[in-house]
Amino acid sequence: MTDIALKCPSTEVAVVDIFKAISWQELFFSYDVKKYVYEADIVFVSVDTLTKTRGLRAGKVVDLTYWESATRVIADVS
Repeated sequence: MTDIALKCPSTEVAVVDIFKAISWQELFFSYDVKKYVYEADIVFVSVDTLTKTRGLRAGKVVDLTYWESATRVIADVS
């Protein structure tokens, strides 16, 4: 786990410290988002952020559709 923390691109020192403190038994991934977001103390979101292919600034900016969807689910549950 320490290797992951050291490779973390985050500028937030606290996030890196959290990654260092987590054991593999405490970190897991699930598609049952609503259940585990409700039970969680902290949620890390990992979604694909492709480049926009349509609309304004297509090909030049990140498509945040999946990020927005994930944050809406988290907001609804928490």
